[in-house]
Amino acid sequence: MIVPVGQVEPVPRRIRGFVAGRPVFDTVRAGYVWLLPGYPQYCVPRDDIVEGALVDEGGTWS
Repeated sequence: MIVPVGQVEPVPRRIRGFVAGRPVFDTVRAGYVWLLPGYPQYCVPRDDIVEGALVDEGGTWS
């Protein structure tokens, strides 16, 4: 494994996310986070998520 699980690095670009054509986030402050070996996931600051765009369904992720 080249990058260890738990590694965090800044994303050097602007990323935007949409659901059904509606904006969910727009950020230049995202990070790459390696939660599992291999490929990183995006981590978006909570302040950059559009208010009301996401709903907590009470699920957990492990």
